[in-house]
Amino acid sequence: MRVCIFGSEIGPVKKEIFVGGAAVSAVRLGRALHTLGDAVFVFSSAPRGRSSRIYKLKWGAVVNRRIPGRYDSLFYNILFFLISLLGLWSFCRRNKIHVISSHSGSIFLSIIPSIIGSFLRIPVIHTQYCVIDLERKSWVKHSFGYALEQLCLRLPTRLVAISHNVYDSLKKAELSIERLDMIPPIIPFFENDSNSQYTYRRLLGLEHDDFVAIFVGNLKENKGIDVLLRAFHDLIEEGYRLKLVITTELVHRAFCERKKALSEYVLKHNLASSVFWLDIVDNIPALLSEADVLVVPFLDSRGISDYPLVLLEALSAGTPVIASDIGGIREILQDKEAGILVPLGDVEALRKALKSIVTNKELKYRLRNGVQSFPLQCYGAGVVGRKYQELFLRELNKNG
Repeated sequence: MRVCIFGSEIGPVKKEIFVGGAAVSAVRLGRALHTLGDAVFVFSSAPRGRSSRIYKLKWGAVVNRRIPGRYDSLFYNILFFLISLLGLWSFCRRNKIHVISSHSGSIFLSIIPSIIGSFLRIPVIHTQYCVIDLERKSWVKHSFGYALEQLCLRLPTRLVAISHNVYDSLKKAELSIERLDMIPPIIPFFENDSNSQYTYRRLLGLEHDDFVAIFVGNLKENKGIDVLLRAFHDLIEEGYRLKLVITTELVHRAFCERKKALSEYVLKHNLASSVFWLDIVDNIPALLSEADVLVVPFLDSRGISDYPLVLLEALSAGTPVIASDIGGIREILQDKEAGILVPLGDVEALRKALKSIVTNKELKYRLRNGVQSFPLQCYGAGVVGRKYQELFLRELNKNG
């Protein structure tokens, strides 16, 4: 079976490192399908700042097309549609693709592979990473957007939700359950290498007994890093010995502006010796395994993968989590054995949660035991890859 994975910014940024929840999940699926015997191709826009290029990797080929213009502007979106539509059409015909598997947090992206699939008579399976919330739409103000979203929901052959929360939102959009599936993202099993233990702590000059919290993600306000810094500052003021490691995204204009503002906050509140900035990390699981806790302080779920990949990676690395009580995060941590849920944007609640792990050894021990019992086998590459492969084959058989 020849599978084309389609999405936005699914391209390596260095040493086969991919950035972004949907991009990383799509690539892991590609590797899993290759292991199961399928031929895998990726066709996508290039990550911001990257040029058009073809990457030949061990598990398949990645074709990136550069989209000119300011990211997410109207001009950029128009060019994205035209370049992706024409490029994907040519690519699928030339490589005799059997199935297109699209991946995105935006349902609007599904329109491009769906058009190609209808002309080439091949199935299109769209994986949706974010909740569809039609109730927020105004019939007057967003009438065109509402109609387009409804159209995009019904164009793909099937839709796959990455969480029960996304699945329920698709049902509320009045999609037939016969067209819906729920398949979680792939999480690689991480085994700590004692020879490389504390590599990042040594790199940053951290002591073995320093309490280290990690933030992974972009610096958009709804990721909640401002709330985390305020809670962190309060604990430092109380005299606790804490370190915060922030690893973020590709450098671009909006990122630089946000980092400058946050760095000014760090300097103003004398946090420079306690906050460490890292660029894109080659081995996120290794970094997470050296941390005492991962903090996921989301303010909302707009445009954010409903199952944050880094949260699942932290559990795979044996690291407890403090996270906002929202959407798919609530599903993952609902039994509260592997982490602590806090209200959205609540600085005091986040401060208390961090303090409880720092000061309560019994709680820290209980959380780490809870992490060990988390059912990671449900997210294994073999399990998830076979579910997708079986889904692709069922749809191919329907087409004859």
